Amino acid sequence: MVKTLFIYSGTDRRALEEEIKQGLSPDTSFFGFTYVRKDSRIDASYIQINKNSYTFAGGLVRKYAWLRIPYLFLKFRKEFLAADVIVLMSSAYFELMYLKRFKLLSRRRWIILNLDLSTAFQPIAKAADRIICISKAQTEDLLKRGFHPERTIFIPLGVDKNFYKPVNSSREFILTIGRDVGRDFKTFLEAVKLSEEKTVMICSPKNVEGLEDMIPANLTILFDLPYQELKKYYQKAKVFVIATKPGNHFGSDCPGQTVILDTLAYNIPVVATYMPWFEGYFENGRHLITVPAGDPEALRKAMKEVASDRKLREVLSREGRKLVEERCNSEAMGNEIAELILKEEEKNWK
Repeated sequence: MVKTLFIYSGTDRRALEEEIKQGLSPDTSFFGFTYVRKDSRIDASYIQINKNSYTFAGGLVRKYAWLRIPYLFLKFRKEFLAADVIVLMSSAYFELMYLKRFKLLSRRRWIILNLDLSTAFQPIAKAADRIICISKAQTEDLLKRGFHPERTIFIPLGVDKNFYKPVNSSREFILTIGRDVGRDFKTFLEAVKLSEEKTVMICSPKNVEGLEDMIPANLTILFDLPYQELKKYYQKAKVFVIATKPGNHFGSDCPGQTVILDTLAYNIPVVATYMPWFEGYFENGRHLITVPAGDPEALRKAMKEVASDRKLREVLSREGRKLVEERCNSEAMGNEIAELILKEEEKNWK
């Protein structure tokens, strides 16, 4: 069996595992791990590196990157040395690649799952044996930066199709959900005002700071609702809308990616401003409707078209859900990553 170690940061995966078992949260943020672990040819485990991983010298280690590398190696030495393949998930810890450069873990095959390498570029990432990109735009960016084409692979992001099941919407309002810095809330608010449609926006307080005077009377804003509450609003949505800033580098490489796929899994029709990561995922007019970024009038027209055209909604709902069921789900992502892990381990024996 191929011993594989996934390295996560951010969300507490131990707590998340329990929530997934109880059906309270999706498995999306494991990025396919739950299905890699089910492959009988792979012995997969993970470690979680967060702020509380640096308990030595009163946080001094966390402050200096050059201290973090040996500290983390010593702290997780047993896990590192047991692994044949290491899958690194966060640019916050790309510095661990120096363990390969320092010949401490040079025999291990290192794979980076590229969530934000274009945004948070680190040259040491070139030491990786393979880089999984979750958009073709990321792949193109890495090639421009000098990465070898044979070392990059595009695997679509997968969401939890079993958690996000189709809903029968009562079609009461237009909906948007999200709080990342890549959102264009100004354009969205302008489009909502022009539309006069009843609309609900679920975000964080920081997302509307400085925009309070632009909030129209037909918009209801709710803050920071948990997954369990969000489904209630999807069940009442006639159209889901997401407006993002032009370009590809606002907080993440693929802004809005997860929420769009979640919404398609719920079979709710989507209107979105075009983003480079759409290439390789969607066909405009089939899976969703796209409009140019920063154009509130175009966004308003698309919202109205989808809201009023039953046949178009049926196509978008059916094809969007089909895309998630067949391609953009956690199981499909995990299976592709598993095959990549096995191929990389073969190279260790050549």
